[in-house]
Amino acid sequence: MRRAVELDPRNGVNVTQLGVRLQADGRYDEAEKAFDLAFTLLGSSIPLTNQTLNQWFWRGDRTAVVRSLDEVPAALRFGTYWRSRQFLLYQIGDFVGSLAAGEKADTFTAAAPDLRGSLFAARAREELGDVAGAERAYRIVLPMAEQERVERPHSANPSGVLTVIYAGLGRRDQALATAGRSLEFASPNENPYLAAGAFGHVRVAGYAALAQVQARFGMTDEALAIVKAQAAAGWWRRNYLLLSPDWSILRKDPRFRAIAEKAPL
Repeated sequence: MRRAVELDPRNGVNVTQLGVRLQADGRYDEAEKAFDLAFTLLGSSIPLTNQTLNQWFWRGDRTAVVRSLDEVPAALRFGTYWRSRQFLLYQIGDFVGSLAAGEKADTFTAAAPDLRGSLFAARAREELGDVAGAERAYRIVLPMAEQERVERPHSANPSGVLTVIYAGLGRRDQALATAGRSLEFASPNENPYLAAGAFGHVRVAGYAALAQVQARFGMTDEALAIVKAQAAAGWWRRNYLLLSPDWSILRKDPRFRAIAEKAPL
């Protein structure tokens, strides 16, 4: 990505992608500079919301996340901005705000509802204790996810999304089986369509889904073993484990917190 930016320094998309990769590597200060430059080049909300996520992983400051989102000019608040706001507010535990942002994003969607937006709405309702509302939302999003798996047979993402939905509906065996299928996609032998070098990142997402499903259904020791291995390998960062609602069940276990505290920033 550095080479791509060198060859085409006015390409804001490449600069944004460089920032994303620096962020994933825990090089938050460098990522911040990349996102600042990307905004100058693109003038869109995407680098700004990426910057907000970078600050969240880096500093874990909820107030700063909201402040950064609110500072995005009104003229740039299109569907992408509201969908990103929905995701980011979910991550900091503002589930009411996340639902409101998702509804705003939906007004920009002329065709079918957005799959991942609908999924985050279901998860937010679940976190709010709205069991009936969450189940309705999961059932709405289920056929969308199943259709995506049919349309994208060589992608691991649909299996990961379905894992979350099956778990939300209490379908333990289906959730575990689908999580396993997601991991199979991270094998070069199973998935020759996946770009070289991308297998590790797909396995990270697959292991996260599997560990969260295991935690939901009381398989705590198995889930903790995955978290420990992934954190030790540097794949999962400290603030993600300590702050994301994705780990709310496991955070009740002191062993999880001990692992998370030792994870790299």
